[in-house]
Amino acid sequence: MKLMPEYAHNIIVGVVFRNQWSWYITEREYWFLNVEMEDRFGIEVLDETTAAEFFRLISDFRVPSTELSQMLVDLQDSFQHQDEVLEFVPALYVHFDDRLLY
Repeated sequence: MKLMPEYAHNIIVGVVFRNQWSWYITEREYWFLNVEMEDRFGIEVLDETTAAEFFRLISDFRVPSTELSQMLVDLQDSFQHQDEVLEFVPALYVHFDDRLLY
């Protein structure tokens, strides 16, 4: 895992693209979809037409669900407050095929 979730900075995002489900942990700024973002690898607007290139560029940030689950198991004893688990709640769901964002 390249990044650890950090509330409001590095977020967990569930993505569907070309009928394939994936998890990513990235900087939250990557997911301002319809806003021009020069820092997003030169991809100004992220949508279904630019998603393939974007996912190729962030492939190092893709995280298997088993790794996310194991990370929660490994860290559960270190949580001092119940709120700490919020870092591991997915922040976004983006379904590029159906053009949905939650």
